[in-house]
Amino acid sequence: MKKIRGWFTDLSLYKKILFTVSVVFLLGYGSFFAALQLLTERYDRELYQANANSLSHVASAITAQIEAIETISVNVMSDGVIQQNLMALNKHPDTPESSLAKKDIYNALYPHAFYNRYIKSINIVLKDNSNICMGSSVYLKAFDQNRLEQLSQNAGGRIIWEAAVPANGDIAAVRQIRQLKYLKLTNLAQLSIVVDLDLLIQDALRDAGYAPSQSQLVLFSQDHAIYPAGTREGGAAYQELLSEMTESGENYRVSDCSGQKEFIICGSISRTGWQYLYIRNYNPIFFNIESAKIQ
Repeated sequence: MKKIRGWFTDLSLYKKILFTVSVVFLLGYGSFFAALQLLTERYDRELYQANANSLSHVASAITAQIEAIETISVNVMSDGVIQQNLMALNKHPDTPESSLAKKDIYNALYPHAFYNRYIKSINIVLKDNSNICMGSSVYLKAFDQNRLEQLSQNAGGRIIWEAAVPANGDIAAVRQIRQLKYLKLTNLAQLSIVVDLDLLIQDALRDAGYAPSQSQLVLFSQDHAIYPAGTREGGAAYQELLSEMTESGENYRVSDCSGQKEFIICGSISRTGWQYLYIRNYNPIFFNIESAKIQ
């Protein structure tokens, strides 16, 4: 320290001023550069978080439609005409009047079926496994009927959601129709509403400003992928990624997948307990920002 002090003392006034200015400039530049780096990193985090948060609008839109369809299921279940005729069918299943009762139930389904654009069919499956269907009954055949029956029994009148096997872009809202008269709550039939999940998600993404063709949303129920079609068997990699992000508490990640940089968001739809991964190409979102940072 003494040597540096002596060296500085021996300098001419001009060199002392030049040295002092140089040191101040270097310190100022270093401080500015460090502050700029901190601000850039903070901006990146805020930008990533903002993009992650914006997807909550998609989840909210999906939840709203799920709730609307659940409300329709309640309306069907409590419809007076449907209740009355199901009780008649359960009491006298093989009488000449049973055909009329089924026709009345079918007609009563009409206003419920066209209340929501995502409903593909409404099915009332009787105890003899016959199906009173508004829409095409083909859609329900994509589901495991024994599993639907077991799930609805275990649910005890509550609604449950189940994907087709294999996943084909449809889901079904399933519940028992219980007798409301005298609050007996005996099981009258099984209600299955088949929903076009693919159309629902595409609309939710589009309404939130996302281009469905430039991104991918993978939806999980419990330990398997239920959307899009074909991911139930090949979704192990997605499931592993979701588990990693959930365990680490990340709600977004920038990752190199398949040779390209991707921005990945994970979250959940609380109404159904589903989880999702939203994957989109990093470059179209952040290219201009990265260019500005380089300049």
